[in-house]
Amino acid sequence: MRCQQVLSGAANSGNSTVVHCSYNGIGYTVYCTGCDIVVLDDVFHRVQLISNISGCRSLISAITLCPTTGRIGAVCSHSVYILSPFSTLHDDDFPYKWELSYTLSIGSRVSCAAFNFDGTELIVCGTQILVYRTQQWTCAWSSHLTEETVELTVSPDGRFFTTLSHDSKILKLWKRLKDLKDYRSELIPHPAVVIGVCWRQVSTELPKDAVRQVMLTSCHDCVGRIWLETPNVHPSITLRPTITKSFVLGTVLDPLKESTEKRVAGSPYIFQWFNNKAHSYSSCLENARLKGELLIAEQVSVGSYDIGEDIGFLPDDKSTEEDLCVDSIEFKELQECKKVKDMSEYQHTASQLLKLWYKSFDMVVCISPATGSLMGWRVEKIDVAYPFQNLTTRFVLKLPWSLSYADARQLKPSYCVFSSRKVNTNIQRDKSVLRNTGSNLSNLSHSITELEGTLVDLRSMTLPSMCLLTAHIDGTVNLFSFEMGADDIAFCDIGNLVHEVRCSGHRCYPLSSTSHPYIPLALTTSSETGCLSGPGYGELILWRMSCIGPMTTRKTGILELARVDTKRAADFTAVSWFPKAFSVNPGDAEDHAGLLTSFVLHFVAYTGHSLELYRVVTLSECLHTAKMILNKSSRKGILNRISKPSSEFVAGDFIGEEQLRSKSSGSGASKIYHIGRLAEVSGAGGVVTGSKFLHTFSLSSVQMELDNKKGSECEEYFVVLVDDKNNTHTVKVLVCEEMVLGQTIQEPKKVQAIHNSFFSVRWEECTVAPLPLPVGVSVTQCSP
Repeated sequence: MRCQQVLSGAANSGNSTVVHCSYNGIGYTVYCTGCDIVVLDDVFHRVQLISNISGCRSLISAITLCPTTGRIGAVCSHSVYILSPFSTLHDDDFPYKWELSYTLSIGSRVSCAAFNFDGTELIVCGTQILVYRTQQWTCAWSSHLTEETVELTVSPDGRFFTTLSHDSKILKLWKRLKDLKDYRSELIPHPAVVIGVCWRQVSTELPKDAVRQVMLTSCHDCVGRIWLETPNVHPSITLRPTITKSFVLGTVLDPLKESTEKRVAGSPYIFQWFNNKAHSYSSCLENARLKGELLIAEQVSVGSYDIGEDIGFLPDDKSTEEDLCVDSIEFKELQECKKVKDMSEYQHTASQLLKLWYKSFDMVVCISPATGSLMGWRVEKIDVAYPFQNLTTRFVLKLPWSLSYADARQLKPSYCVFSSRKVNTNIQRDKSVLRNTGSNLSNLSHSITELEGTLVDLRSMTLPSMCLLTAHIDGTVNLFSFEMGADDIAFCDIGNLVHEVRCSGHRCYPLSSTSHPYIPLALTTSSETGCLSGPGYGELILWRMSCIGPMTTRKTGILELARVDTKRAADFTAVSWFPKAFSVNPGDAEDHAGLLTSFVLHFVAYTGHSLELYRVVTLSECLHTAKMILNKSSRKGILNRISKPSSEFVAGDFIGEEQLRSKSSGSGASKIYHIGRLAEVSGAGGVVTGSKFLHTFSLSSVQMELDNKKGSECEEYFVVLVDDKNNTHTVKVLVCEEMVLGQTIQEPKKVQAIHNSFFSVRWEECTVAPLPLPVGVSVTQCSP
């Protein structure tokens, strides 16, 4: 039996709770959910779950990764927990696991942290800035701040880092001085509130100071700004007055002027570097290393060496294909190997790649919160030799509806683009032949011949896959893949954006799960403390369930549709579905069934002191089995169809006097509304009571026949609650199709009602009666 799906939980709130990194050529994603840390590989398979890292169930507020050392830093209240990687011996597993190696205690509250480029320093921010040396974990420099820092970013070379406060128009830049013992701060003002900062990534193989540092800021005015590092100009050059600032404004990117996009209140445009230069440079350089490895193997065959004899890097019978990866041999090992006579070809390749870096352009992408479109710009002349050269920008890309409306509106500034590298299957096959044929290396002759030539030939060694990682306010994490051009050496020919995997779930401890009796939907509840009576927040999530089998993909299983966050965990002590559902068509039911159909369902929730009625509205496109449900359920009387001419259809007709409570997830086609309070339930003196049983049933199910007097347009339901005092609370609820009736029903006294153009919900006062139990007998468990 194989595992179909694992829900590790939703990511915590904050801009630094989901981070991607690559360590020794192995890419992975780390995010924090509650007090746990989840590690995923590049295809979102869960690698490791580190539970309760702090030991006291404290919420983790930020995550930082180091690509050089592989360390993970988890920020939790007044401490930073350092986890170090160690190798695993299992061939089929992820090659690394992490364990707690050090706990850094800070005297004040910590909000974010970040490693520098080589992992020798850890910068910790909150109400003050602390720089620690990671070798002995000693504080090397500190500075107090007037406002608490909410976001911290470090430049790729480690000479700069930025701090950003909440709702601030000023970005503070810190520059390391030449003595390497102090930092100098500079203020970079913006016309609007800054919401995100990102640095252009450069390859670690580039020579030091070969390229300038560039950062990109996103603001609430929906404009992206590119800031360039000022070069060190000789005093004799007087092109312009002397500039004392470390960064100057290069250009601005305005999507509202470039396209027909519109401004969305509360959801600004967030810009991010595509980092096409860094991906192209690293890809070609790693392939040059692999080419050198094959050349060494050829020279070994000429010298009549046996496989595995005096050659440390050649494989043995127990080696796996992962051992033959591109990064299995470092450049220093090639340099020390006596079998290589000439390394000038590798150096020539690096020189050509550096020239290509200066001549090529950079890509900047942005996701529209209005339509979910992916937009892109080309930025040229960033790395030119002239100190004050103006940048050239051009709007070149727009992929409409790349993200759903709900995901685009809730996008965090921390989304990123990375490359997931896989060794070409042809090279893997040739290396497996090398391992199985002893000293005969003639099978690799055709592969070595193919590797001779241009830089494009080098890219044939590995198949880089460009991916987009997005984090959202509701806690979900999405993985997308870019469809690139076949011969796109510059990684700028974007053809499409395809959704691959979605990671979601509860941030808290799951408590209960309630499935609908007929529709493939389920409700799950959770609590921060793991119990309903304690303090803390709670969650309710609506899921779609689909059948799985031997041929199903990872996209099947359960999918989050909507969630409700509450400040009281007891708000969803117990939930119960109404067994009947409605399907509403904006048009002819026969022509549009299963296409524009909306499913309308109801459920009741017990909050510890009252019974609350909720309505769920979900489009049929959220349910794979929508057409089957429409056909079968309507015949059984489980589901009623309501049709309305499309000219009269209004989206707000579902809402009426109801209050929207949910945050849409995924496609954003599902919503949860609060209709009203059915009854007050409280013990003596208004004390909150627990529940042992909550169930909703229809009168027709008890009588085993439909009520002919009222017809199928109205249905009577009874909500039954058994509290901790063994008292039963019963509420009678009547759900009618207001449009089908075409008339107003005479309401008796002591009845509350909610109307809209589709439905009418009425309920009577709650009746309370004790259970007729013998003396000394109490109810321990109930089930319908």
